[in-house]
Amino acid sequence: MERKTHFLDRLFYPRSVAVVGAGDNPLLVNGRSLMFMLRHGSKTRILPVNPNRDVVQGVTCFRRIADLPEVPDVAVIVVGKKLVPESIDELGKMGCPFAIVNTSGYAETGPEGRREQEELVAAARRYGMRLLGPNCLGIVNLISPVILSWCATLEREPRELIRGDVAMISQSGAMLGSIWDKAMALGLGYSHLLSSGNEADLGTADFLEYFARDEHTRVITGFMEGLRDPERFLRAVDLAHEQGKAVVLYKVGRTAAAARTAASHTGSLTGSDETFDALCRAHGIIRVDSLEAMNTTALALRSQPPARGGRLGIFCCSGGAAGLIADQMRNKGLTVAPVGPAFERDMTEITHFAPPHNPLDIIKGPLQSFDIIARAMERFVREEAFDQVIILMTTMYLQKIAPGLMLEGLRGRPEKPVLCCWLGDKTVAPPSREMREGGIVTYNDVDSCLDAARALMLLGRHRQRLEKGLKYRKAPAGARKRALAVMESCGGRLDEVSSKEILALYGIPVPRGRLVASPAEARKTAREIGYPVVLKGISPDVLHKTEAGAVAIGIRNVRELSAAFDRVSRAVTSRAGKGSLRGVLVEKMLPEPVAEVILGSSFDEPSFQKILFGLGGIWVEAMKDVSVRMAPLTTDDAGEMIGEIRGRKLLEGFRGKPPADRKAIISALLSLSALVDDLSESIGEIDVNPLLVYPEGACAADALITLRPEFEMKQRGSSAR
Repeated sequence: MERKTHFLDRLFYPRSVAVVGAGDNPLLVNGRSLMFMLRHGSKTRILPVNPNRDVVQGVTCFRRIADLPEVPDVAVIVVGKKLVPESIDELGKMGCPFAIVNTSGYAETGPEGRREQEELVAAARRYGMRLLGPNCLGIVNLISPVILSWCATLEREPRELIRGDVAMISQSGAMLGSIWDKAMALGLGYSHLLSSGNEADLGTADFLEYFARDEHTRVITGFMEGLRDPERFLRAVDLAHEQGKAVVLYKVGRTAAAARTAASHTGSLTGSDETFDALCRAHGIIRVDSLEAMNTTALALRSQPPARGGRLGIFCCSGGAAGLIADQMRNKGLTVAPVGPAFERDMTEITHFAPPHNPLDIIKGPLQSFDIIARAMERFVREEAFDQVIILMTTMYLQKIAPGLMLEGLRGRPEKPVLCCWLGDKTVAPPSREMREGGIVTYNDVDSCLDAARALMLLGRHRQRLEKGLKYRKAPAGARKRALAVMESCGGRLDEVSSKEILALYGIPVPRGRLVASPAEARKTAREIGYPVVLKGISPDVLHKTEAGAVAIGIRNVRELSAAFDRVSRAVTSRAGKGSLRGVLVEKMLPEPVAEVILGSSFDEPSFQKILFGLGGIWVEAMKDVSVRMAPLTTDDAGEMIGEIRGRKLLEGFRGKPPADRKAIISALLSLSALVDDLSESIGEIDVNPLLVYPEGACAADALITLRPEFEMKQRGSSAR
C-alpha cells in the first residue's frame, strides 16, 4: 500500500531551504548551520539570506528574504532575537510553510520570554506557518540526506554518520549530540534526529506520530524533559504499536514528588513521575534509566522480535559469569527458566555433562569435539521453556572458533530473541565483531544485555495484551446516576459514609452498618447487625478519625455502646465544632483478616486517573510499597500490581496464615477502576485503607473519596439551591 503524504514531509524532505542569517564563520551558529548542510551533501536547494553578503561559503546569497527566487519549503532562522519576528513575517508573506528557529532567549528565560514566544507563534499562525523551536538544534535526515542542524556531532566525517532505522526526538539540543555520538560507537544508525527545543508549536507528539508512519523507521527513541500534550502523545505511541514500532524514552525527573497537602494517603504516595511510569506501562513505552540503556535497548528492539516473556536460557562458558548474570537480573523482572527432563536428557546426551543445563556452562567439562558447541546451541535455542536466549561469554581459549560454531547452531532458529554478551574489551573485540556480523546483537557488559532483554519482554507483553484485546470491567447499570445523587446530597464534601455508599454501588464490599443520630438508633442498629460493633463519629471536617479519638472498636453490649456513642460524638465536636457532626456510624466489627491492603486513586492533569495498590494500614506510610497503573485496568493489570509490591509474600500465606484471596483483591481493583473511569470528571482521590482481605473475600474497613475542586464547588452550588 502506498504511503499517504504527511504534512511534515516537506519539513524532513524539503526541495529548498532558506538559511536566514547565514554566515561564513564556522564557529558561530549561523556559519555552522550552512557549513554542515554543505559538508554532508544535503539534497536540497540551499538559499542563504544575509543583507551584507553576495556569496556565503561559496553559495550565492540573497540580501533580503523577498529576493529569494522561490518559496522555500523550510527556513532555518539563525539571526539575533530582535530580527526573528521580522523574518517570520516576511517568510509568512511568501507562503513558507515551515521555520526552524534556532535562536534562544524565549520561554526558557522566564515570563517575558514566554510572552515573546507566544507572539512568535501567533505571527506564524496568521500565515499558516509551522514552527520548530525556538531554542533548538534543528533536524537531521540521514535518509535523503538533509542536514538542517548545527549539532556538534556533525563535525564527524560524512562517512562516519551511520544511516539506520532508529529515529530520535530530543527536547534537549545538547543531549541530542551526545546521545547520537554514543550511539555510533555501538554501531547504531539513525534515520532521523531532531531537537524540538521549546516546542512552542510543533512538539514531541507531532514528530512521534510522523515517525510512527515513517517507512524508514523501526524504533523511536526520545530524551524528554516534559510532556506538553499527553493525550496526543499517547495516541501517537499507540499508533506506533499499530505500525509494529517500539518507543524507548529517557525522561528526566526521577526524584521524589513534592509532598502534597492532602487528606488522602494516595495523594502523597503518587506524583508526576509515578504517573509517567504508569502511562509507560499502559501504553507499552520502554522507559530506560540511562542514556546508555536507551541506545543499547534500541539496538536490540530494531533487530529482535518481541519476547513472549522474561524466562531466560543462559548459554555460557563460565559458572562465575552465570552467577553474575543471575544476580543482576533480579530487579529487572527476568528469571532463569526452569527446564524439564526432556531438555536435560537431550543436553546430557550432547554434552556428556550432568544436569542442570540452564545456565549451560558449555566448557565445564572436557569437550569430546568442538562441534558439540554447535549441536548444543542448536538444541538450546529450540527449548520451549526459554522466552529469550542470552549467550554469555568471557575471555576464553576457544574464542577464535566459538563464534562460528555458535552461529552455525543458531541457523534456522525459532522466532525468539537471541542476545550475546561477550565480557571484556580489546581481547574480545574480534569474537564480538564476528557475532554482530552474524546478525546477533552483542554487548560487552551484562547490564546492557539485561536491559535489552527486559525491553524485549515488556514490548512482547504489551503486544500480547493488544492481541488479546483490552477488556475492562464496566460500571453497573445505574451506578453513575446514584453516585452523582450521593455527591449532590452532601454538597460535594464526602465523608466515610457517603464514600462507602459510592464504593458499594460499584461492587466494592463494605461492612453492614448505618449512620444514626441518637443512642436509641445506635442500639437498634447494633441489635439488627449483631455485636460486636464499631462506632465512628462522622464529619467531613474530621478526616483522620482515629487520631481525633472518634473511633470506638469492639463494642460488645448496650452499656459500652452508650458510652462509646457519647465519646466519639464529643471527639468530633471538640475538634470541628458542634455543627460539624453529621452522625455516628454503627458498623459490624470485621473479623481479623489475613492481610490489610490499600486501594486508591488520584487524578493528574489533564485527564488521567491513577490506580494505586499496596500493603494497607500503617505499612503503606512506613514502607511506601505500592504499585501504580492508569485506569482503566484489565485483569492482567490488577494481577501484575499485586505481584509488583515487595510485601507480596505477606499475601501468599505467612507464619501459618492462609493466603489472602487474590481474586477478591483483583475484583476490588477492577471495581475501583470502573468507578474512577465512570466518574472521571468528578473524582479527585479515593483512599480505601485498609481493605481487609480474608481467605475468601475482602471488605473495605475505611474509605474516603475526595472530589476534584471544580466539581466539589459545582455540587455545593447545587445543594445550596
